[in-house]
Amino acid sequence: MARATVVALACTLCAVASVSQLVEAASPAGNEIPPGGDALRPISFSVDVWTNKGGEGNGAYGGDFSVDEELIVYFQATWDCFASIMVAPVDGPPSALMDAELMGEETYQIVPRESGADLTGSWQVTVSAIAEGDVQSSDTVIFTIGSVPLVPVVALGPDEATELDALVAYKMALGEIAPDPALDVNADGQVTIDDVNLILLWAVQ
Repeated sequence: MARATVVALACTLCAVASVSQLVEAASPAGNEIPPGGDALRPISFSVDVWTNKGGEGNGAYGGDFSVDEELIVYFQATWDCFASIMVAPVDGPPSALMDAELMGEETYQIVPRESGADLTGSWQVTVSAIAEGDVQSSDTVIFTIGSVPLVPVVALGPDEATELDALVAYKMALGEIAPDPALDVNADGQVTIDDVNLILLWAVQ
């Protein structure tokens, strides 16, 4: 079933390739687990999307690519699920939308076949999935192609931090809401419990 799903996914991507995202293949990444994969079966349901330069974990940054550099986007769900995958410029309309049935712990990949002027800029890939029991999870990876940087993010500082900020960061760390780079106060590329503790420390000082 995984192979049939991949074929449908590849066809969907080819249909939207003329918009701007040109894709060579969408397929399982093979038996070897790339960065971000996990050989142990997890208890909870979650999805993860990352690139061959990073982005493992909820909302982590996927890296910077030159226009002629290989770019592979990986995604994986811990359980069998139905997923929607969106590829879009940051702060822009989607250039690719697709639905797919994913096998739990199977790693899939999307490989852009062309890196040129049309793909230069900052991009995001979001995977939103629903599993048995209507359990939901989503993840987004952002990456940059070429010399166009992401809009600089001003992180929260000690003078502005409040207990409410710590609560919001806590929900982000749990994956309940989308991460906000401004709450990545320790600048490690993701919002985690470490950020929550630091914000809370600032708030009570």
